[in-house]
This record gives sequence, C-alpha cells and structure tokens, in this order.
Amino acid sequence: MAGRPKLEVLDALRGFCALVVVVLHFSENYIPNYGFRLMPHGCLPVEYFFILTGFTLVYAYDARWAQGMTLRGFFARRVIRLQPLVVVGSIVGAACYLLSAEQYAYRFPCELGLGQLGLLTLWCSTLLPAPSLFGWRLLHPLQGPLWTLFYIYLANVLYALVLRRLRTWVLILLAVASIAATWYFGLRSGGFHCGAEWTWWGSKPTLLAILNSSNMGALARMAFPLFAGMAIARKGWKIKAGNWSLPICLLILTFIFFAPEMRPGVLTTGPLDPGRILPALGLSASRALNGGFEAAAVVIGMPLVLLLGVGGEIRNRKVAAVCNFLGRYSFPLYCTHYSFTILQRVWRDAHPDAPWQMHLATVCACALFAFISAYVAMLFADWTADRLKRRLAA
Repeated sequence: MAGRPKLEVLDALRGFCALVVVVLHFSENYIPNYGFRLMPHGCLPVEYFFILTGFTLVYAYDARWAQGMTLRGFFARRVIRLQPLVVVGSIVGAACYLLSAEQYAYRFPCELGLGQLGLLTLWCSTLLPAPSLFGWRLLHPLQGPLWTLFYIYLANVLYALVLRRLRTWVLILLAVASIAATWYFGLRSGGFHCGAEWTWWGSKPTLLAILNSSNMGALARMAFPLFAGMAIARKGWKIKAGNWSLPICLLILTFIFFAPEMRPGVLTTGPLDPGRILPALGLSASRALNGGFEAAAVVIGMPLVLLLGVGGEIRNRKVAAVCNFLGRYSFPLYCTHYSFTILQRVWRDAHPDAPWQMHLATVCACALFAFISAYVAMLFADWTADRLKRRLAA
C-alpha cells in the first residue's frame, strides 16, 4: 500500500532463507552419502515464507478493501505478482530436462517425448497439481518447490474470501488452535522435511490416510505461520531492535537451520533419556525429539523473527539497497533453482567414478546457472508485472 514503510529487514531475511534452500537442495546430492546433513533443519525456511505471506496480506491489502478494492482487483494483483515466475520456473524445468533427457531417463523411470514435455510444461504453468510423470510424487514435477507457491495461492484465496473478514481475536484463536496440528505433524513425521505430494496416487485413500498424508501435513505447515503472521500485522506488534534487528534475526535463523539433528541420548542420559520416555508414550523417539524441536522453532522462533524484523530498521542506504535486492531476488531464485539440482544429481548418478574435483566443478557450474537464470527470471517478472499493472490501471 502506498505510504507504508518498506520493511527491508524482512526482505533481507527472505533472501537469506531462499539461499539456505538452494544450498540445502544442492548439498542433498552428496551430504547424505556421508551420513550427515549440512543443514539438519534446512526445510524450515518454508515456514518463514508462510508467516511472511500472512503478514504481507494484512499489511499490504487490509486497508485497500475499505478503499474500494474488489476481489477481481485483488486476485489480478496477486496473479501479476506470482504467476510469471510459475511460468518461468516451468520453462526452466523443461529446459533442464531437455539438456539431459537421456540421463533423466537413466535416473527416473519415465522418458517424455517432446510433445508430452510441452503439454506438461503448459499444465505446470498453471500451478495446478501435475501428473507425476517422472516417477516421483511432487505436485509440480518440473520445479519441485513450487508446491509451496500452490499453498501460498490457497492462502491468498482464503484471505480474500474469508480470513480478511475475521476479527483479530479470531485470527489469534485460530493461530493458537493450529499449534496442535503443528506439533502433531512434527512429532509424527520427525520434522517438516516433506512437502505436498501425490501421497495416494493410484490408490483409494481412507480417511486416516488422508489425515496423515503429506498434503495435510503441508496444510498444517501453513496454518500456524499464516494465522500468526496475519495476527501480528493486525495488532501492529513488533520488537524494536533498531539496527541490531537484522543480525539478531540472522543469528536466530542460523541456529534454527543449522542446529544438530535431535536424537535420543544427545541431550540426556539415564532415566530422563527421551529414547526411553517417548516410546512409552507411543512415539518414535528419533522422530518425536527432532520433530518437537522443529515444531518449537516454528511456533516460537518464526514469530520472534517476524516481530524483530518488523521492529527493525536499516539506516545505511547501501545495506538497505542490498536488502531490497535480496527481497526481489529471493522469489525468482526459489522458483527456478530446483531443476538445476536435479540436473546435477542425474550427472552424479551417470558419472559415479568421476574425480571429486569434477563433481565439485559440476555443482558450482549448476549453481551458477541457477543464480543466473533466477536473475533473468527476476528481470522478466518485473517487466511483465509492470506492463500488466499498467493495463490493470487503465
């Protein structure tokens, strides 16, 4: 909304979270082979994106409804903001497949013809859940992380039709109630490492299977951050930390993402060892302890980071410019990078005996192309959005 202050700290944190996701996806191609992960909780940047979505919807759009904004105007603005990068991400994913179609077929059981790939690209450009043709169950087979954007679209629809009409105390109540879902899926799954997928593709789902599916887990991942972000924006809550806000938030997020994986016996021994207590409660000790940590990070850490970010400020103009760029760049990077990690993975599988220097060079080359394609996608999205906004205004 015009006249509202720009929150550069939140932009910088969004860029940092996008970079963490990229590092996670590239590192997963090698790190598990050595028995450890570079970022045990590197899936949690998605929760920051969700809480920022809830905050931004209220912060940027709540007052506009009173000024005459219609449902058509709201959805037009959101589609202009989001959809160009969905299209670009789908095209980049298809291009990466074409660059190494034979190796894709070696790595995955389905080989697509050019016509099939074109139809799949058109379908994925709508962001509707696509058939799982590559043998995996991702909702968006050409650009896996776009499942997040599917749920962000869902959050926008819920906000426009229902949530914007609710009183603030109801949003707070919904946030508190959704904590139970966050803890349930965290303890049951051992964390928030899985996104939405075709969990029951090709089978007849039972009610219990649906409730325990990764798609419901994705809803649980979105629910608390969305409601919490909206409530914080409505109440105007913030923690004033001035110029210290950004480094404090970065430290908190770094601790959350890089904290060691929680396992029984790591924190305590003897009768208080979770490895003894949790099985008695019907929970897997290895899953529940790690899932509990990640649930606590979502319920406590993410609102704390948002409050500090809203109350922070960037006094240095050059630093503020970098923060603004990271905010613009984060979304294109998130929407286009994943297919390059798949391209690097299929090269790894096809060249298992290559020297480590060659593997390192391939990772660096794929990452470089990912960053370049994201920058080009950002320029294209900005150009497209500018033209569409002019038409909308006319």
